[in-house]
Amino acid sequence: VRMVISNDIEGLLQCSIRGMNGKTLFCYEITSRQSLKTLYEHRDIDYQLLIRLYEQIFQGLDRLEQFLLNLNDLVLIPDLILLNMENEEINFCFLPGYNKNVRESLRDLMEYLLPKIDHKNQEAVMAGYGLYRKITEDNCSIESLKAALLTQKAIEKPPEAYILPPEDQ
Repeated sequence: VRMVISNDIEGLLQCSIRGMNGKTLFCYEITSRQSLKTLYEHRDIDYQLLIRLYEQIFQGLDRLEQFLLNLNDLVLIPDLILLNMENEEINFCFLPGYNKNVRESLRDLMEYLLPKIDHKNQEAVMAGYGLYRKITEDNCSIESLKAALLTQKAIEKPPEAYILPPEDQ
């Protein structure tokens, strides 16, 4: 708890603790941010957002390890993933004691995202379903998910056909 409150960990929402009625409350700074669920309730998720979201989740997990924090305390619920649309920053809540298996959390998040992907965008569909297929494997590790994300990013688009203008005669 002290580690989260005392440090400004990139990718995590600023947190403070308050006591009320004998209970401990974790309060997060959400000014100028909206939840993933609210922002994409009525619009499709494109390839860029999907990849950026996955990248920032994995970067966040790396930072949690650097600070010796429990990965299972990262909350990956669409209501609590907050985006700042001005600078395209994505922030997550870290809740000490949450203790939900991070692989299960990632799978649940992907299951939420899949129907919201822009299914007209082949890159988004391939990235979303490719990562989902990977997370549902029995022995899938966070490292293998990161490798799958890097593979998705490395796939190049096929070159577009260029139509040359007719030569002037």
